[in-house]
Formats: sequence, C-alpha cells, structure tokens
Amino acid sequence: MTKLRIKDTTLSTMYVPWDKSKIAASDLQDGEQSKTLDNGVEDTIRAIYTCMDFADFDSVKFITSKEVIDIRGEDLLQDGIVCEEPSIPITNMKDYARFMIYHLTEHVDTNYTLTIQHDGFIINPDEWRDEYYDYDYIGAPWPWREQGFVTPFGEHISVGNGGFSFRSKKLLDVPSKVEVPFDVVAMNDFYKMFGGVNWNEDGNICVHNRHIFESQGCKFAPVEVAKHFSHESTLDINYGMIPFGFHGNLPQGVQFS
Repeated sequence: MTKLRIKDTTLSTMYVPWDKSKIAASDLQDGEQSKTLDNGVEDTIRAIYTCMDFADFDSVKFITSKEVIDIRGEDLLQDGIVCEEPSIPITNMKDYARFMIYHLTEHVDTNYTLTIQHDGFIINPDEWRDEYYDYDYIGAPWPWREQGFVTPFGEHISVGNGGFSFRSKKLLDVPSKVEVPFDVVAMNDFYKMFGGVNWNEDGNICVHNRHIFESQGCKFAPVEVAKHFSHESTLDINYGMIPFGFHGNLPQGVQFS
C-alpha cells in the first residue's frame, strides 16, 4: 500500500502534564475534575507514530514539557519528531485552550496542521481528500443541541472538535491580526453559554468567535465534508462510516489495540 502524503502540513500535538489538585477553583471548567485532555505521554507518542505509519508530513511537532523533552526528545528526533516547549505555562484545560488559540501558530511553519491527541488520530487513510485543503478548519460532526454549539447570532453549528482537526496557518494567525476574545464565560451577555463554564478552544473558534475568523476569510468545512474527515459522535449523518480519523469515540465496529 502506498503511503499517504499530506503535503504542506505539520502533524502537531501537545502533552503537558498538570496536577489537578493545584488548579484554582476559578480556573476549573465543567467536567475538568473528572476528565483531562491527555492520558499520558506514551499514549500521545503512540498516536503520533500511528499517524506517521499512515502518512508522511512536512513536519512533526510534539509540544511538551522540558521534563519530557529531556527524557524522550533525542530518541524522538531520530524518528523525525521535533519536541518543543510551549511558550506559555500549561497547568490546566484553560491554559491548553489559550495555547491552541493564540500560540499554536508559533510551532507551525507549513500552511496547514493536523492536530491530534492521545485519543484522536488517523484510522482510515483512504478517506483523505485533497478538498480538505479548501478549508481553514475541519473537525468532526457535532450533534444538534438546543442549548449548545450556538453562535452569538443564534446559528447552530454542526461541525467542531479540536482533538482531531485540520487547520490552516491562515486561521492560526487570525488572533495575531485582530482581537479574538478568550473569556467567553465572562461575556455571557453576548456569547450564548447557557450557564456552562468552559473555555474549549474548538468552541471559541468554531462557535463563539466564528464570525471573527470568517471576517478574516476563513472557511469552516460543512458537515457533508466533515463526516468523511473525523468521528466524535455517532449520528444519522455518519452512521456506518469510517472516516479519516476520530477523537474520543471510535466509529461503530472499529477497534484499535
């Protein structure tokens, strides 16, 4: 089988361990005490190698702590995985979201990046489509919610998710050109948070501040494209499909050891 070539793209992921016991109550978001973005350095590295088994990239970046770099950095570099420290401290999900919105661009020198996590990576390279390059953000289809995924203007968004996503450098650079508000929780009079407390980066980009990114010429993939790109939730529109990748929940019938 010919290995997939994803041109002009950086494979990127982050693992920075933090101690939940030291997170200030004001910085906790809904569900953070019971769920974190990572499941350890080894699972994150395994996700990187899984993607590299399926595809070649212009660059592979593992953004992690100095401690991890000191222990694993040299060995990973021999396989073409460049380890870099984040430019801001990462101590909780709020910091992670801030980094992904405002600082991920510092680690991406290509025109696109495929962002992955320990539980989100490539599973079906046959579903790669060059039309993905036509968009500045592609994630997974989202379920319809009466009080969720709603823009400040009342539009219900059907595609998001950041754990396995394809983003353009153009999108990553938007916050360096115009103001992109971060604390949407505090601005509940404008943003439709419905009492929720989270700073998730995919919600910030794809929902709450979508209008800002669109004003800068960014295009978000429609659900008809996203269903071929990634899976997060089983919905009528993607039932029985095995897309390019997934985050969190594997498609029905798919097992990964």
